[in-house]
Amino acid sequence: MRRLVLALVLCAACLMGQSYGAGVPMILVGAPVVAGGSAITMMVFSSAQNVNPGAATSTQYVSIWGYGLHSTVYTAIDHVETPWPIDGSFSNLRYWNEEGRADAGEDVTVTLMINGVASNLACSFEGESGGGDQGCSDTCADCTVTAGDEVAWRIVVDLGDPDATELGNMAVEFTGDNANESAVVAYGDQINADIAHHWYAGSYYEAGSGGADQKKGRVPEPFTTSAFFVEAASAVTAEHVFYLCVNDGGTSSNCDSVGTVYLSCTMASSGTTCNDTVCDAADCEITQGDEWFITRSQTGAESNIQTGFGIALTDATNQRWMSQGYTVDYSTTSTQYASMSWSADLISAPRYVYHSVTSGLQPRNLYGRMETVMDSGDSLGFDLQDDGVSAGLELSFTDADLAPEDVTGGTAIAADSVLRMAKFIDGGSPIVAKAFVWTLSWDSL
Repeated sequence: MRRLVLALVLCAACLMGQSYGAGVPMILVGAPVVAGGSAITMMVFSSAQNVNPGAATSTQYVSIWGYGLHSTVYTAIDHVETPWPIDGSFSNLRYWNEEGRADAGEDVTVTLMINGVASNLACSFEGESGGGDQGCSDTCADCTVTAGDEVAWRIVVDLGDPDATELGNMAVEFTGDNANESAVVAYGDQINADIAHHWYAGSYYEAGSGGADQKKGRVPEPFTTSAFFVEAASAVTAEHVFYLCVNDGGTSSNCDSVGTVYLSCTMASSGTTCNDTVCDAADCEITQGDEWFITRSQTGAESNIQTGFGIALTDATNQRWMSQGYTVDYSTTSTQYASMSWSADLISAPRYVYHSVTSGLQPRNLYGRMETVMDSGDSLGFDLQDDGVSAGLELSFTDADLAPEDVTGGTAIAADSVLRMAKFIDGGSPIVAKAFVWTLSWDSL
């Protein structure tokens, strides 16, 4: 099959930020060619809830990856800044506000923050009486980052109802400067006590929430990893060592004795950052379907500190990239929905979790990993949906298969589509709350 590269969406009329639904024409052009191959343009998904609780004018922040639905955004940017692991630039932003949440006279503005400073990638819209789908978009020609720069979203709601709760989903394009290189980011909450945390590489973990398997994801394509960045929200008290592990048959004690340390870094006492750009494994290559996860060790006591992670990936042949999510399912037989990033709770209203994409995409492989054993006879389906219709990739979790996969390839997704993930019970009784990680690889149109 002919290799596809991601199109950049350029819109001269959007340079100042246009309200979503304005019917602005778009021009598609090919991804830039750089030495040794082509640059990869990827889509980065993020979700936010609880924007504007309790204040008529609210400025709050959310992680670039998506410390997302049914979770609290922060009033201090330090809590959610994530180290971006490769050089490149952010370009096209699409912000989708769930139906009816912004009231008439209420202004909503979302801005990409780089190293704590507002970038030129931002858009705004005004709420409408009676609700309806709301959102905005913007482009940026100079929103560049260098590996290690800190990124986050700022959301400002002005003149709103102090008791209202806004929900919004961001999708933004990122193009790397180096050929065949892409990024995946993660968010951890919290570093505390002497708990050996396990963060899925590209997902989220909160202290005390389940076992290690809950945080292990599966890599949907063969990738090579080359850089690992860690950022703490404030200076740590103890010394911490962070390990990026791959379950490749290795026996490292730092990887639960089931994997190999590929990258690691030490955050010294009073420090806030560390990184590793020299892979510890022999070839740095991750086999398709391998599990990967992040662990930590520490020396001394520690208070609660949020942590962001950035991981550089290279796909030397196929120009592919990956997205990922972490979802908790509750005991119900109804169809429920998750965003394209992270959803602590699946919910029954699909409009809350839509991501509007700026470019055409081709989904490829979908992998899942569930935390704990399901009851005999129970089964749970999980699929990617495009404008409410299956995009052709589906996972089926059963008591006999807690790590399902679908590598059949999906249906092409057009620019301006809205994406979500959907869960449904295939059989058996309602299941007890369980967490699962999913990963998805993409080509681009």
